[in-house]
Amino acid sequence: MSSRILSHPARFAGLHSEGRSRVFVISELSTTSPRVEQVATIPPGVEVNAIVDALNSAAWSGSISAFETAVSELPEPVVISLRAALENARREGDVLTGFDGVALSQLSEGWMSMPGDVEDHIEAAFTMGTELLMENTLDEDETVRLRVRIFSGETAYGERWRGPVGDGITREVVDVSVFVERLREPRASREEFRAFTAWVPDDDDPSLATGEIVLEYLGTALDPENNFRVFIADDRLEPDSVLTERNRMLLWRALNEIAVDLDGTLADGDDFEENSGVYEDMPEITHGQSHEWWRQLEESAQALTEAARKGDHSRLVPRTPGEEALIALATSPGWIEMAQDMMDDFDLRATYEGLPESDADGAFPSILGELTGDTDVEMLWGAQFAGIEDPGDERNQYLGMGDYRPDAWHTVFPGREPEQKADTPGTRGTGTAS
Repeated sequence: MSSRILSHPARFAGLHSEGRSRVFVISELSTTSPRVEQVATIPPGVEVNAIVDALNSAAWSGSISAFETAVSELPEPVVISLRAALENARREGDVLTGFDGVALSQLSEGWMSMPGDVEDHIEAAFTMGTELLMENTLDEDETVRLRVRIFSGETAYGERWRGPVGDGITREVVDVSVFVERLREPRASREEFRAFTAWVPDDDDPSLATGEIVLEYLGTALDPENNFRVFIADDRLEPDSVLTERNRMLLWRALNEIAVDLDGTLADGDDFEENSGVYEDMPEITHGQSHEWWRQLEESAQALTEAARKGDHSRLVPRTPGEEALIALATSPGWIEMAQDMMDDFDLRATYEGLPESDADGAFPSILGELTGDTDVEMLWGAQFAGIEDPGDERNQYLGMGDYRPDAWHTVFPGREPEQKADTPGTRGTGTAS
């Protein structure tokens, strides 16, 4: 049995008491605990019910002409408050108006993987005369899923959806097969979108219509703090730092490729040594280590990947010899070149080019020294420095290096806090991030 829940997330109400009239917005109507917030106080002599009726009409239908007429004589601060409340209320509800201008009612709600069997649900909606509203969401284990809600009635595309879109929003009308392909693109996992089924009238014969999908990208990142696919820009960069936004983004991608390599090739079991590019590129002293040792290195790579993505500079500073080696490897020419080449594969080129430029862009050899204060770990790659990893070695003692033997690679440096065990995003569940 369907629950007749109001489809719109908010509606307006008025209250007149003690000589004052106030307008309230009631939100989260589909929950058991709706929220009530005051929007504005209406001056004496103005009929508050007329204002409320105009607000609700605009929220449901998408047409604001009656609202603008109703508030034309109100003080500007009051109008600004009412407009802001209306804009917030219309963000979701404006796609849920039927042919007759009456709001649709929610019948059911569910989640599915992307694209999953969404094509079957869309075809069923067109057949049964119902409306689908689809949005991407991020669940607690960072899997992107499609939230699908079914509403009574159907929506006509009409002139309203051919009009201008809001700032930062892009819209396209596509058939079902194209929409399914859009769900497979990296953008669908990084940027918030909403999509709904609609009957689009034929340009030549308005009596004919085609079932299409209206897809709108909202111009905002999908849960950026928790979504390992989203790079978080930070304009608070120290002026003399070589860890510029562009350098950090490429460091993020290089570290991610290292984590992906280890995750995938360690799953191959006995073929790890033959298939892993990280194994091949690490110092020779690491080549006899167990798979468990390499798993620990993968965990470190994932932690550093997330720190580079978020701009968490304190966590990006290596805590162990192994993490120093990972930063050294990630900033080497081969892995930076791979990160650059993979930008287009994950649809990240526009994000990268939108970051501010700096004279220090490309100064990857200097990143390790900035983070650690020295580049001693790089000597582990030089055959002429064989044995320097041993704290008993005279060269090691002269430099004050400490223990860089493989058994110490996962031991936290004195004075650094051990990392608290927690799920690290990175490559979990997909083998790659984008």
